[in-house]
Amino acid sequence: AIVSGIKIFGCPWAPEVGDCRDLGFTMTRGEECASKWQEIPSDTDILLTHFPPVGHGDRCYQKTDVRIGCVDLLQEVQLRIKPKYHVFGHVHEARGKTTDGQTTFINPCLCSITKQTHRVPIYLRYGQSFRRDSSSICTS
Repeated sequence: AIVSGIKIFGCPWAPEVGDCRDLGFTMTRGEECASKWQEIPSDTDILLTHFPPVGHGDRCYQKTDVRIGCVDLLQEVQLRIKPKYHVFGHVHEARGKTTDGQTTFINPCLCSITKQTHRVPIYLRYGQSFRRDSSSICTS
């Protein structure tokens, strides 16, 4: 979708992880993943995916502190797509924001690892991301 000149692209696919298999949009890592990520338009400004790229918002503390992000997704984001923002979820305990100097990666998960919703939302304005507390107002 293009909104006010900003190209936003969403992709529901996610690699299989542990017992998360055959859940609709899951795929095997490697060639199948790489081919799906290659379908993402290279002129995307804001990329929305269900799953994180490796190294950004993908650390699973509950599973012995391992990273489960997708290497192929990171490669496409950094080398070809180069979006301003990449927003994703899936890893509830790895909420936060990181950057590689070109793309800002945001995992805005509201739920904790125990599926409790007690976190303050992360809001995104094109050009900046910010966290809103209960006393501030978000405008777009």
